[in-house]
Amino acid sequence: MSDLAKLQKEVRYRGQRRGMKELDITLGQFVDQNVEVMDEAALSQLRDILLVPEQNLWTWLTEGGEPSEFNNDVFQKLKQSLKSQQA
Repeated sequence: MSDLAKLQKEVRYRGQRRGMKELDITLGQFVDQNVEVMDEAALSQLRDILLVPEQNLWTWLTEGGEPSEFNNDVFQKLKQSLKSQQA
């Protein structure tokens, strides 16, 4: 299994099993729609996002205030995806 395939598998797992239902739905859909087209750098950014504690991540996604290290294209796409789901 290639490094990219391993990273995709890890991101899929972490995106669907958060423990917080709202994040399971939001992240699961985002991962399903994007994991196959992301390059290794984007997948690494997403994995780092998925390692954030649930409450912090949910607050950043819904209210903003994310730390600068998470202010990247992947996080912005994730926020946009959440807004689209809520519309």
